[in-house]
Amino acid sequence: MIFTDSKRMLSFWAFLSMVLFGYGQETDSTHQDSIVSTHYFSGEFEVNTNAIPPALAFSTKIPGLYGKLSMGRKRLTFDPSVRFLLNGTPWFVFLTAHYKAVDRKRYFTTFGMHPFLYFETGDFSVAGVDSSMIQSFRNISVDHEQAFKISDRVGVGTYYFYSLGLEGPTRHFHFAMLNAYVRDIRLFKEVCLQVAPKLYWLSLDRSTGWYLNASVALYRNGFPLSIRGMVNQRIRSSIVGSVSYNWNLSLVYGFNKAFVALPVGI
Repeated sequence: MIFTDSKRMLSFWAFLSMVLFGYGQETDSTHQDSIVSTHYFSGEFEVNTNAIPPALAFSTKIPGLYGKLSMGRKRLTFDPSVRFLLNGTPWFVFLTAHYKAVDRKRYFTTFGMHPFLYFETGDFSVAGVDSSMIQSFRNISVDHEQAFKISDRVGVGTYYFYSLGLEGPTRHFHFAMLNAYVRDIRLFKEVCLQVAPKLYWLSLDRSTGWYLNASVALYRNGFPLSIRGMVNQRIRSSIVGSVSYNWNLSLVYGFNKAFVALPVGI
């Protein structure tokens, strides 16, 4: 049964997360949190050739826009984000809060909550006249992310996302991912490459699927613009609408600012 497979998958994911958490605690137990109070403000804005949803396995085949801001302190941040199609149609609006429960030199684990809206254009007939209208569907979701740095350039991690659909066709949505990255691969002078392969599992109500994903980023340290590419390959899936192969290219602008809160009297 698909339900049994999903239950076993989530149990395995919980076990894998506990192993990574235990290893991160053991190898980095001497690190202490800084007493300096620092506030962060960062953002990322992207225009891409193919708007791909956060679930990665679907495709609109329409260019899209993505924007995200992040503000807060070291452990607690507010991270709102929006996704639009370039034809002007709104797509997703996330109002996200993250709490970094563990933040060590080589390991971190974060929990998040995401009330969000999903927009879709539907066809209606009013008084015999056919028309289209943008519908919004309310959802509430939670996630858990953890990562372990093997070295300054190599890391591995896990990510889990669950969404409860208060409206719309999908009631229960699960997304579990195992990822890795290699960054700062120097090509020439200050230009570097980052490669990030991923293996993930999706469950939409009673349909499930396995997928491979890989992203590549070309960037220059200290320069706000970068180019990203992503490919996605279906391994096995019973999810209606997921595509067998998918890709896009993105131009990304990002910034990151940190502000230190000085104690009274200084």
